[in-house]
Amino acid sequence: MKKISKKRDYSVRGDKYNIKYIPEEVYRNLDGEELTFYNQYRNNQRYIHNGKEFIDKTRIKIKKLQKEISDKENQLKIWKGKMMEGYSVIGYLGDDYDFNC
Repeated sequence: MKKISKKRDYSVRGDKYNIKYIPEEVYRNLDGEELTFYNQYRNNQRYIHNGKEFIDKTRIKIKKLQKEISDKENQLKIWKGKMMEGYSVIGYLGDDYDFNC
């Protein structure tokens, strides 16, 4: 049987469906079905918590990538403006060369 040696601070503390710490003697006295459901409850509670953390971290990464994309788009606009400025001066050079035979 699983040993619960100390009081645990669960990461989902304060959640609507959180069952607070139960003493070891209560845990050991759970019958087979209750123990199965208790373990299933804790596992799924952990999966939900980990899933929410993953989503939060991924949203932060997405925001960072969106900012990088926006910055690069602004940089492209600047580069295009400078390119067009240069082209307005030397653009005629492209007209002199006709490679169509």
